Amino acid sequence: LTPGDGGVYQELGQLYLRKNDLDAAEKAFQEALQYTAHDGERHNIERQLMTLYRRQGKLEEMLKEAEAKGALTFEMQMEQARNYSNQGKLDEAVNAYKKALEMTTRDWERQNVERGLIHIYRNQGKLEEVLKEAEKNDMLTFTMQTELARHYRSKGEPEKAISAYKQALNMTTQNHERNRIAIELMQEYARTGANDLAMELYESAS
Repeated sequence: LTPGDGGVYQELGQLYLRKNDLDAAEKAFQEALQYTAHDGERHNIERQLMTLYRRQGKLEEMLKEAEAKGALTFEMQMEQARNYSNQGKLDEAVNAYKKALEMTTRDWERQNVERGLIHIYRNQGKLEEVLKEAEKNDMLTFTMQTELARHYRSKGEPEKAISAYKQALNMTTQNHERNRIAIELMQEYARTGANDLAMELYESAS
């Protein structure tokens, strides 16, 4: 193998993984990490390593060891949070997700973290409290603003839901996000009999 070719080591690791040669796969993925500079590729390799450790029954041990060394990456931190959540350790999961938020500036990664937090807050019965506190402090992100709109919709408060959906629309320029919010807002307009507003929104979004 050519030193410095992370892609080749990654393919080798995947081959060993398919053959269930987990020790060889781990060694190949670790080599791939050494020669990969691109963050996206590193995240992908780390996810494959965690899949491997899970199959070996060593994932929790590996995460705790990395945490003790202060060597948790973003992907490891996310896996730690999911592990805590799956074990019902919700307070620990919240703390782990909050640490993950501090480890990234990428919008899509932050949204994934926020969705994990929202899921836990809902299970804890704290979602409404958390969203209203964030709204009060003007700290709602797009993901939280969207969840607030859905919360008002589910509670049967259409005026608040419509207002929250409108604010969510103004918080993103991503077409797929805008389309999704526009559809939900049109549905809310239609549900309240505001068909003219629903048609106006549809025409402006077309």
